[in-house]
Amino acid sequence: MEKGFNVCCGYVTNAADSLPNFETVDPNKGDLGICLNCGALLVYIDGKRNITQLAGRQDIELLNSAQRKYIGRAQRYVRARGLIKNRSNS
Repeated sequence: MEKGFNVCCGYVTNAADSLPNFETVDPNKGDLGICLNCGALLVYIDGKRNITQLAGRQDIELLNSAQRKYIGRAQRYVRARGLIKNRSNS
């Protein structure tokens, strides 16, 4: 997978893990992800080149209540931890 820059905060991403089993995967167009730097909910528009955009209401509406709860917990954890320093935001 190529490295991409998240539109939310510029954090460099080069990997994706599938939940809940945490297997490393190549995301597909339309897959959702959480930025591990700022916690923004993202949707992949090109999984091979790792290009994302902020998820919209139509993307969020596809999630069931358990998935929304899980994502909310992950976002709270990431945001409480604070930003990660890397080349793009240091």
